Amino acid sequence: MKKITFAIVWLVCFLLLLLVCDQFLLRYPGADTPMLSEFQSFYQDLRQRVLALEYHSQPHSVQQVISEHSTKKIVSKGQEDENGAQDETDIGRYIYVDENNTLNFADSLEQVPANLRASARKLDK
Repeated sequence: MKKITFAIVWLVCFLLLLLVCDQFLLRYPGADTPMLSEFQSFYQDLRQRVLALEYHSQPHSVQQVISEHSTKKIVSKGQEDENGAQDETDIGRYIYVDENNTLNFADSLEQVPANLRASARKLDK
């Protein structure tokens, strides 16, 4: 019991020290100290990015990824979006099996070996 209490006390002290360092880096006006001000701006930017990761959750299932992707604006083949880039969903994707019975994917029919092009299948959208 004595060891557990000792460990808990040190854990609380460590967490308090982290909290003090965090608040120091956020609030201390270090504009006159060049290295401190640069480190403070780095730390504040890092802290904002890490905290933003918690609030902007990523999809957790394949269905969520598909539904988010399908709701995006689909540009028809040959057209460009407002940024001037072509939509990648219109590019033909092919699947084929090689001599070792390994399933392979290719972005175009030219990437499929010549002897296997007859067995290559185009994937649907």
